[in-house]
Amino acid sequence: MKKKVYLIANPAAGGSNIKNINTAFKTVRAECADAELLLSQKPHDAEQFAAQIAALHKSSPAEDIMVIAAGGDGTYNEAANGLIHSGIPLAILPMGTTSVLALELGIPFDIKAAVKTALNGFQVKISPAKITLSNSISRHFILMAGIGYDGKTVCNVNTTLKKISGKAAYIISGISTLISKQDEFGAVLTDVDGNVRSIKCGALIASKVSCYAGRFSATPDSDITKHGVYVFAGLGSGRIDAARYVFGIATGTHLKYKDIEYTAAQKIEISGMPHIQIDGDYLGRGPAVIESVADALSLVVPGSFKK
Repeated sequence: MKKKVYLIANPAAGGSNIKNINTAFKTVRAECADAELLLSQKPHDAEQFAAQIAALHKSSPAEDIMVIAAGGDGTYNEAANGLIHSGIPLAILPMGTTSVLALELGIPFDIKAAVKTALNGFQVKISPAKITLSNSISRHFILMAGIGYDGKTVCNVNTTLKKISGKAAYIISGISTLISKQDEFGAVLTDVDGNVRSIKCGALIASKVSCYAGRFSATPDSDITKHGVYVFAGLGSGRIDAARYVFGIATGTHLKYKDIEYTAAQKIEISGMPHIQIDGDYLGRGPAVIESVADALSLVVPGSFKK
């Protein structure tokens, strides 16, 4: 394959040890002689690597370059933010604590099979969402933003425990968050036709994908290739309400609840100061504005992927 391939890998991601990274890189090199390995050492390294690659190849045909992000959803998010609007395709190798994007796209979790998919898959344009906080911090997300309960759970995750136990750290934090007081906040939802609806809620998920926290589904109608996001909001803010919403998503019954909002939106304005996470990493606190960005990123998907 006559491409320049950059493998951006996060050794700190769960399952993303040096042995696995080296296996992936050797597999890439067997197909692409012109390949380079970049190892992230701290948060935002992957984003900086991707942005530098985009700047370096600004005048090169996008089809001659490829970035492969190896790690978890946080690593993919960083690489995506560095490549936004560059036209350079992003492929992924699932090695992290959670790889919701791999589940959504049908990317195999076997390293060599995932490399084969990355090098031989096809490209689709996806429409990430952009979230801007009141302090002007602005980032794109390719999976989802969790506001309220979700954000607080990620905020409270014990990082040491996460390194040891992976998903268990999120479960423990989730249980702890359930028994704490939920903060009510406001959301103004604008749909594709310009219709506006204001709600009060204790939890809100703005998602580009149907998968949530693994193989669960909070917004089953989401499509990563389409403009806009799907919103699932729990209108109750009590402890029991939060537990019901978690149970509903786990059992697939949450959309039958009467005290929820489920709709497609082009813009979401969050008031108050709820905790916010994007793509599994903590971002900060509201207020915030979320808007969809059409066709801003090229993503490599397997042949089995269906829009």
